[in-house]
Amino acid sequence: MSCAVSEGGVSNPPWPDGLENPSSDGEKCGLAHPGSCERETASHNRQNFDNPHFAFEIHVTDWSPFDLPLTDPRHPFHLEHMAMALDEARAAEAEDEVPIGCVIVSLKKGVIGKAHNQRETLKDPTAHAEMIAITQAAQAMESWRLEQCILYVTLEPCPMCAGAIVLARLPMVVYGCTDPKAGACDTLFRITNDPRLNHRAQVIGGVLAEECGGILSAFFAAKRRG
Repeated sequence: MSCAVSEGGVSNPPWPDGLENPSSDGEKCGLAHPGSCERETASHNRQNFDNPHFAFEIHVTDWSPFDLPLTDPRHPFHLEHMAMALDEARAAEAEDEVPIGCVIVSLKKGVIGKAHNQRETLKDPTAHAEMIAITQAAQAMESWRLEQCILYVTLEPCPMCAGAIVLARLPMVVYGCTDPKAGACDTLFRITNDPRLNHRAQVIGGVLAEECGGILSAFFAAKRRG
């Protein structure tokens, strides 16, 4: 990472999670000898970095969102695939189904499952977006083990879907908005992280949460009006 020293008062700019503040290390700022660097301030004569009253600002010049760890909900990889899950949710809405969408991505093969709720269409209480997408992904991988895959879903999985996630050995689940009535990853239960089970998935919530929650709220508001 490269950064620059500029005029101004003491500043503590926000740094992305997982990214060290370069101000803690002169080498990271491209300053091989920070003790020898001098500058003029408004209230002092020339000072150097050894002076505790020295005021400076650090500006990141080459940071990218792709530098975020994959565990960060702001990572572009998560945003892109949650947007695809939202497209599936809109397809469900167009079919008068509860607008929930799911996408499963293999880190080796790319997208291997895309689905949305079809309970009304199929007259099947188990036809949740996650269940259908897991079946598609298993067929694509020719294995029930969905290792090295990530499941994206617009609403926090219910107990049934969380159980299927564990059984499919999915290592990561990324969801949009929480489900206060049936959420089984964080809200009501933590099935995907239960230490008593023989598999646990890493859970990342809140990706495009406003958009994911908004489409559900609008759907049910329209139902109430109708």
